[in-house]
Amino acid sequence: MNQTRIKKNSLRLLLVVLALAMTTWLGSIGVHIRVNNRLDAWFVEGDPALAEYQAFRKTFGSDEVIISVLHGKKDALDKNLLRDLTDACRRIGKLDGVDRVASLHNLVFVNAVDGSIGSVVQGDVDDAALARARAAIAQKSPLAKRFVGAGGRDLVIYTWLSTTTDIDAHRSRILADVRSMLDIGPLSSVRAVSHGGMGVVYEAVNKATVEDGALFIGLSYIV
Repeated sequence: MNQTRIKKNSLRLLLVVLALAMTTWLGSIGVHIRVNNRLDAWFVEGDPALAEYQAFRKTFGSDEVIISVLHGKKDALDKNLLRDLTDACRRIGKLDGVDRVASLHNLVFVNAVDGSIGSVVQGDVDDAALARARAAIAQKSPLAKRFVGAGGRDLVIYTWLSTTTDIDAHRSRILADVRSMLDIGPLSSVRAVSHGGMGVVYEAVNKATVEDGALFIGLSYIV
C-alpha cells in the first residue's frame, strides 16, 4: 500500500514538474510574441482586394505614416525653428526603417515670377527660404496648408515607414527615435510635440493587445 502511494505521489510530482517546465518554456516563447495588425494580415492570400492593396503600396510606397506636430509659441516661420526642423527631418530620414520624410523643409516651391521649381529650403535656412515658404502659404498651396497649422504657429512632419514585411519588429524603435529627436530635441520655440497617424495607432493597438493578452493568459494559468 505504501509503495503504491509512493508511486502515485512520484507520478504526481513528475506531472507537476513537467507542467511547470512546459509553462516556463511556453512563457519564454510568449515574451517574444508580436501582434500583426497590418491590413494585409486580415485578407486571404490571393484575394483580389489584397492584390490591389499590395500593388498600390508597390507603386506609391508605404501607407503607414507617423504625423508629428510641433506646437510653437510664435510664428512657425521663424528662422531658427525652420533650421531646427530641417535638421531634425534630415536625421529622421536617415533612420533605418524610414522610407521618406516630408515637411515644410522639403516642400516643392514654384516661383510665380519665372516658373522655376525648387525646395523651400535650398541649402541653409536664410531669408530667401523664409520668403519662399511665406509665398507658398500665401498662394494657399494644398501641400503648404498640410505642413503649417491653421493658426500659423504649428509645423507638421510626415514620416513614412518602409514597406518591409518585418516593419512590426522595428516600429517601436522608429517611434522612440522620432520622439527622441523631436520631443527632447533642441527645437526652438516649441512648447509641445504631438504624434499621431497609423504608425502610432498600430503601435498602441499592438501594445494593448500584448499587455492584455499577457494579463488574461496569466490569469488563465492561475485558474
